[in-house]
Amino acid sequence: MRSVLMFLKIDYVKIAAVVLGTVIIFFGCKEEEETQSPECTIIEPDFHADYIQTDVVNITVEASDNDNDLEEIRLYINGIGVARSVEDVLQYEYHPEETTGNIKILAEAWDKENQFAEDEILINVGSAAPIADFEVSQTTVEPGEVIEFTDKSTLLPTKWQWIFQDGTTSWEQNPTHSFPTGGEFPVKLIASNEYGSDSTQITIICNGPGVTDIEGNQYETTTIGDQVWFAENLRVTTYNDGQPINFTIGDQDWLTNSANYCWPADNVAYAESWGALYNFYVVETDKICPHGWHVPSHDEFMQMIDYVSQNGQNPVAIALKANSGWPLIHNTNGNGTDEFGFSLLPNGWRWWPHGDYDGGIGTLWTSTANDQFSAHYIEIWYNNDYTFHMAHFHEWGFGIRCIKD
Repeated sequence: MRSVLMFLKIDYVKIAAVVLGTVIIFFGCKEEEETQSPECTIIEPDFHADYIQTDVVNITVEASDNDNDLEEIRLYINGIGVARSVEDVLQYEYHPEETTGNIKILAEAWDKENQFAEDEILINVGSAAPIADFEVSQTTVEPGEVIEFTDKSTLLPTKWQWIFQDGTTSWEQNPTHSFPTGGEFPVKLIASNEYGSDSTQITIICNGPGVTDIEGNQYETTTIGDQVWFAENLRVTTYNDGQPINFTIGDQDWLTNSANYCWPADNVAYAESWGALYNFYVVETDKICPHGWHVPSHDEFMQMIDYVSQNGQNPVAIALKANSGWPLIHNTNGNGTDEFGFSLLPNGWRWWPHGDYDGGIGTLWTSTANDQFSAHYIEIWYNNDYTFHMAHFHEWGFGIRCIKD
């Protein structure tokens, strides 16, 4: 009996020791609390929002962490990391430009325990017309010097048209070009795709003699005093912005109150030597001369005439007329001495109110209006030594000389 009690007593001690150890172990190894993952939300743009390539997509991401141990927000567009923020808000401007279709925007919020949450949306970017842009190897050149033109257009153009303003064009993406004469040439690039087109231009200055108009016609120039003049009459049929000038051949058509031109005696064979005849409505556009040139005012004509006179050339008309090309009428030789290279020829006029053509006279518009219905011009006759300063109705047709700006 005693041995049994001793056994039971020993067992109680063991049991107590085990229980006590368990309690000690339980209280000595308190379980570690679990940390919570952060939260991440793309606030804007909306899921499946629609944009085009030229839009700016504003992206805003907000993140939070109940444990207050947020480390950073990371932003990815189509799998490429584009931005990070250690704040709880990330804002980013996305410019699609060269990318179209479905765009995946993924945001991740990471905490210091290396736990993260993410949010993902898709937006759609539609195609748009390109934005034209280009670079040139140099903007000031000599005649014949080669210039490299490099396309920098964005939004995926598929066609390129280069207008060199000297009568030539190119459809290459990156052409080279040179200019045959001096002048200012605002080279235009038109970049296009199936969604539209855009244009831009850069002006090339070519230092050299002569001038070339937008159609490629080349003109000699002459310096008289401080002025640089065309040494021949304008014969261009297109404004310097590329728009055509209305051509008329019938007498009655000439009398309309619109910008018109014709050839002397309605014969294009005279164009090379005598130029075209224009009414004053063409002059008023201020787009008839090549860039860097303009139709001279009455005062600018007078400055030139005074210079010729003060330098011993009287009568002035003889000094300004070409030394050949004037007709012999009634035994009168209309040629001059052409002392200053102005080389005026008898281009004639188309007159109002009948629209008929008369020759044997050199005529040039000024850009100076006389009143609401008329403007000043210069005329020199084959049989007279005087330079006449007259005014006629806008419907009259005279020649045009350009003077350098």
